[in-house]
Amino acid sequence: FVELENWIDNNLTDPIVLNDLAKIAGVSVRTIQKAFRVYRGCTPIDDINRRRMEKARAFLLEADSHLNVLDIALEAGYQHPSRFAALYKKKYGENPSQTLARARTINEGVKKSV
Repeated sequence: FVELENWIDNNLTDPIVLNDLAKIAGVSVRTIQKAFRVYRGCTPIDDINRRRMEKARAFLLEADSHLNVLDIALEAGYQHPSRFAALYKKKYGENPSQTLARARTINEGVKKSV
């Protein structure tokens, strides 16, 4: 299971389907689904989406001035930026662009004080 999770983390930018996970683990799709329910309390797809969202949030909060929301969405594995923005707002209560703007303001203030 740990190896499978590592594979997921290393391939978040690619489309990931259950059949891929089953092949990599050498088990059935149903076994993958059961394992995720037991170890993560969710479906494999929910876990992948959670990982992508956490990765995107980290990128937004640590963003360099040259990155934009589209770049970050794609880097986190989202193929549809509008879908990413909607999911992000639902989870964090603000648009990704708002998080990015706030992080840039904070990061610029830190750079000036150093």
